[in-house]
Amino acid sequence: METLINTVELVNFKVETSCFKTYEFSTHNGLYVEEAQSEFSSFRLMIYKNEEAAIFVANEFDYDISEEVSYLFDIEKIKNICENKKDVPDFSDDYYEEN
Repeated sequence: METLINTVELVNFKVETSCFKTYEFSTHNGLYVEEAQSEFSSFRLMIYKNEEAAIFVANEFDYDISEEVSYLFDIEKIKNICENKKDVPDFSDDYYEEN
């Protein structure tokens, strides 16, 4: 069984709306994503209002997301790290301006 990623290098920012909360985070090393046939190091944890969560590859140029890669991560540990990290920049206002 493959070991799930359960650490982050940096929580880059968060966005909170009435429908979801998201955190962009970086991993220590890039992860190869088979579906995209590329390596990525930036991901988005999406936490929906019903408390379900998923992790996606982050689009570095805007707030969009792409392939779901939850299967690579221990979601509960990543969620705990992101939600308990202090002084994470809040880009909620920027998100609303762009959307």
